[in-house]
Amino acid sequence: MSSPVAPEVVLDLLAKLLPRDLHGNVVLVGSLAAAYHHRERVGGSVRTKDADVMVQPAGALLECRRIGELLIAEGWRPMEWLRDPAAEGVRRLPVARLVPPSLGSFYVELIGVPSEAQEDPVSWIPYELYGTPYVLPCHRFLVVALRGALTSGAGIRYAAPGMMALSNILSHRRLGTENVREPIEGLEVRRSSKDLGRVLVLAQLAGLDEMDTWLVDWADALCAHFRDEADALASDAGRGLRELLDDPSAMEEARHVAEVGLLRGQGIDVGALRAVAARLFSLVLEPLPALVAERLKP
Repeated sequence: MSSPVAPEVVLDLLAKLLPRDLHGNVVLVGSLAAAYHHRERVGGSVRTKDADVMVQPAGALLECRRIGELLIAEGWRPMEWLRDPAAEGVRRLPVARLVPPSLGSFYVELIGVPSEAQEDPVSWIPYELYGTPYVLPCHRFLVVALRGALTSGAGIRYAAPGMMALSNILSHRRLGTENVREPIEGLEVRRSSKDLGRVLVLAQLAGLDEMDTWLVDWADALCAHFRDEADALASDAGRGLRELLDDPSAMEEARHVAEVGLLRGQGIDVGALRAVAARLFSLVLEPLPALVAERLKP
């Protein structure tokens, strides 16, 4: 079971340890970013193990190396990586996961910004920290999380929840079967159930007013980053979520992740998640194809 982590602690630590000239190269994404944005609703801490830090711009290996080595010099220690025995080539290298010396309840994972030309769902770029080889994963659709990034009180940027939701929607346009590496508080969970469930959690936390801005934001992001595919992506965006809703076991996985994570103690159930999904389809996913088509008109 992961220990509670105050998201402000992670942002403050990064702001303190990284020189100011590197602040513009990092963007916090994932559950800690969402918890910081919605800290009044989720309480003072969230149970998570990872703080995903995107290093930008695309191909910023020098900046990534500098960030990793600075943290190691401050006493952060690399975690052991659970390697996939079927992986080949650079994928057998570990992703840099660094644990702070004062707080062993979470780790920072360094991930990269994809290039505009990237077509694979994930690309893997090898690099070194103090002579030890690592790999930098670049998730294609995570590029949208940089749009409208916000800035914490400590001066570290974090992804807007609505854009993280879009990234997850695009990454899981089908309900997959692959499980996350480790059980989440005792339950084996499919990655797509976890990530699509996170979309519903973000929509629940956003409320109607904030969710009402997602339609325009998502259409603009699709047209800006995936113009040649924007029509197809917009039309297909909700399919994975519909497959989640049609699979009772997947919905239970999504509910479990929500209940032990960002919505801990809020009495969330499958019925509530289905109601959030209905609002998301009505306000965003159903009108999205038409708005994208309008944006693409010459």
